[in-house]
Amino acid sequence: DNFIEHRMAKLQLWVNRICQHPVMSQSSVWMHFLTCTDEKRWKLGKRKAEKDELMGTSLLAALQVPPGNLDPIIVEGKVDSFGKFTQKMDEGVNHLYKTTQGQIKKCSKHYKDECEKIAAAFRELASAFDLEKSLPSAQLTEAIRHTEDTYRDIGDMYETKLCHYWESMGDMLFMYKGVLASWPDIISFHKSFLSKHKEYQKMRDEVKLSQEDLEGIRQRMDVVSYATLAEVSHFQTQKVVDFNAAMHRFLGGQIDFYEEIVRKLKEAQGRYMTQ
Repeated sequence: DNFIEHRMAKLQLWVNRICQHPVMSQSSVWMHFLTCTDEKRWKLGKRKAEKDELMGTSLLAALQVPPGNLDPIIVEGKVDSFGKFTQKMDEGVNHLYKTTQGQIKKCSKHYKDECEKIAAAFRELASAFDLEKSLPSAQLTEAIRHTEDTYRDIGDMYETKLCHYWESMGDMLFMYKGVLASWPDIISFHKSFLSKHKEYQKMRDEVKLSQEDLEGIRQRMDVVSYATLAEVSHFQTQKVVDFNAAMHRFLGGQIDFYEEIVRKLKEAQGRYMTQ
């Protein structure tokens, strides 16, 4: 059950990601994926999508961009800067993702085992005190047994609650690992277009290419640049939204977790009679 729920949560992250994209969210293929419940219609829609003539870079032919030419130097600088950012972000995301996986293992095994060891130690002490049957001693023994149960409960909390918060953070980071992995190819593709433009500009300077042809090439290059910059802008905006939400949920979960531990420990403490 936990495995299925975890896969559902990861699928929901992916669905949310597509739905937040201003272009892909409006795709008829995406709408078909989300809404089609009839098997025959599903297969027909799948075949239609597979024959789509605007897949891959062909999609650029369907884009409409604002009039006026972009400055290739400015565009190149922006994309290069973003490329350096994504490289650094990829390193940070990978590091934090590995940390989440380490914490998940510790929560499900190490931390729980440590709490079990503490509980076992209190159980042994309670067993010794149980040999003395006076009322004050019996009350003390009962309090120690409650402390034993408290640490066992805390161990279970590490495995269920705290582990869940780390898993949730890890799932978001895993999604970003995939998104970030796609950027080098996109940036390389855009850079190749800029290089081609420089070659064609040189041909124009050498009167080997007409001004009209050069303008047509530049317009097509601008389509690629506009599309790239639009994706960069969307990524940067969505990144802020996603990480703000993820960190808020994560820290809120941590706070709830440790506050519950404090509550349990205070309850255990209250069972001991002090003068």
